[in-house]
Amino acid sequence: METTIKIICALIAILMLTSCNRKPIPAVYDYEVYKTQEIKLEENDSNCHILGQQMVQIDGRDVIVLLMWEKRKLSFYDLKTEKKINEIVVDTIGRLWGFHYINKDSIIVHCSAMDQETELNSPQAQRLIDYNGVVKKIYGYDIDESELQENNYNKEDLLPFIGNNFAYCKNNIVCPESYSYEGLVGTKEYIESLRPIAIRMDLDEKKCNASKKHKWASIKEGEYYPTYVFSYITSTSDGWPLIRNSFCSDIFEWRFDEDTIIKHSVKSRLIDTIMPLENPAEYEYNVPEYYQTIKYLPAGDIYYNMAYFCKDFYNDNIWSLVIFDKNFNYLGEIYNNERWLVANEKKIFDCYKKDDKTLAIDYIRLVKTNRDYEKYIDSCKNDLQQRRIRCEENKRKLIEGALASVNFVKSNMEITASNYKILTLYCNEGCIGCESVVLKTLIAYKEILNKIPFYIIVSADNMAHINSYMEQNNLYGFNKIAIDSTGIMKSIANTNLLHNPRLTIVEDDVATLDTIYQAMDIEDKLLPQITGPDEYTKYMLDEDGNVIIGVR
Repeated sequence: METTIKIICALIAILMLTSCNRKPIPAVYDYEVYKTQEIKLEENDSNCHILGQQMVQIDGRDVIVLLMWEKRKLSFYDLKTEKKINEIVVDTIGRLWGFHYINKDSIIVHCSAMDQETELNSPQAQRLIDYNGVVKKIYGYDIDESELQENNYNKEDLLPFIGNNFAYCKNNIVCPESYSYEGLVGTKEYIESLRPIAIRMDLDEKKCNASKKHKWASIKEGEYYPTYVFSYITSTSDGWPLIRNSFCSDIFEWRFDEDTIIKHSVKSRLIDTIMPLENPAEYEYNVPEYYQTIKYLPAGDIYYNMAYFCKDFYNDNIWSLVIFDKNFNYLGEIYNNERWLVANEKKIFDCYKKDDKTLAIDYIRLVKTNRDYEKYIDSCKNDLQQRRIRCEENKRKLIEGALASVNFVKSNMEITASNYKILTLYCNEGCIGCESVVLKTLIAYKEILNKIPFYIIVSADNMAHINSYMEQNNLYGFNKIAIDSTGIMKSIANTNLLHNPRLTIVEDDVATLDTIYQAMDIEDKLLPQITGPDEYTKYMLDEDGNVIIGVR
């Protein structure tokens, strides 16, 4: 009898151990909106872009805090009365990019720095304010000099990325490293100049620290990707930073107290491998799919990660919301997702502008459906495949036998010259200021540009957008403009960053340059190509109004 009892106990123990180690079976998830709340925004909050939001408790009341980007302020709305109860206008020359509300005495705000040198010598970007907007601390960069020597860093290498991509972890603000690497991604030069996996600002000690042991080793030499490596960050259920690299299937948990990294493999079932490019590439190149935002949702004790399918390859921007539990087990995903979830300790919600004056909050539960998971994943893969085929067919029709921008202009007007330039504008899709300075230059040189073989493509998703853009920027006076109202030129731009202006230069009927310019290159590289044949000479008009070439 005693032997029998022992055997039964052993079997029970084995079963319990097996059940504890068993991974969850993936399921098809969906959203259940159990409540929708609409709040009328005050007049001075309407027409503002909401860059971030947080649902908090203030004096026993549920309050939603909104970052109003254009106004550089935080607006506080009581969710019960649906009335605004406070606002904080942040005194900054640059933009207000992010915030984290801790309590009424402690609100972290992130402002854009003017430049690296100015920020290092006179810090302004990261501050601690209170509910009344009083600045209590401005955090500088008391960087450990030994870190600089041991890793051959400059001080600016350890400046954190001041934006809305950060995590509040154990009274530290943790951000991806922000400044540029040497060389193109995947080259020997790039690997040798790798930066730390993350930067943290200790809010108690007011010190800026980097991982001394761990760099971005997830990309190896010979694996080429577009030359901007994005990192997305959240906090784990235990309060440690969790970092996702766009082009890597692994995510990295940084235990900064001991400077250790725990690697977790969490993949979308719709992305097998993010294939590298064949050759080193500037940032205007793109890959078909990669990972984006990662978030921990306390209310559900789960994580989600966005898998992104690029419009340049699929005709539309497609996201799949990948769900995994606190032990990093894959639970499922929601394909063609249009929600960006946020959560506090009790509620998961999606906050968005219904119109200029109305804020909508959908309160959400993630629910398992009884749909067949494998059939669901197969149907998603099939949809992506069909989109890819249609996109390739559209591109083929447009660019068959010619460079895309050249072929598009030739399909709209006759080009008789063998040497000419084409400037493509993507209608407010570029960086702040990039298009502005280019448009000002175009207007200043309009008379000259109308007399030389200089062509302009204006690309947007619809004709209403085109008309508004043309009228706002006085472009109707140019006589060689090709209008793309279907957005096809934007869809084939192959950029994983902003759609800055693109220049195509043709010499003797051969394209010698075709590139989208980074913000840092607009002034020095793009503008001279608009205002003259090269960086040393410029277009001028003689007394008779003829175009001549002069020295800059």
